[in-house]
Amino acid sequence: MEINRTTKRLLSLSFLNVTLSYAHGHRWLEFNEEEDCEQVSLAESLEKYKISANTKIYGSVIDALDFIDFLLKKVERPTLEDMFNEWNDWGFDYIEVEDWENSCTETDEYFESRISIK
Repeated sequence: MEINRTTKRLLSLSFLNVTLSYAHGHRWLEFNEEEDCEQVSLAESLEKYKISANTKIYGSVIDALDFIDFLLKKVERPTLEDMFNEWNDWGFDYIEVEDWENSCTETDEYFESRISIK
């Protein structure tokens, strides 16, 4: 099963406690610190290396991911894709389907059972 590079990088981004958003015509990065996280946040690594990053990205989502990879190299950490590959492909290596993006086995009824309306 082939998982594309962008998907790998976006999934790995969450483990760094980095949020990618869009506002006012630009992509924005938010570096969050979380004390209970097993993974060292990128914010902590940047602080350790005394690096302050401009969070406004002039470009695409790919530009934002490339900037994160650049920062990871600066703080001597693996790139987003390398992180994904180190984590046993997030368990996708256990999935026996050709098209994992369309492999959801749950239904809307199941999802309804997981919410409550206030």
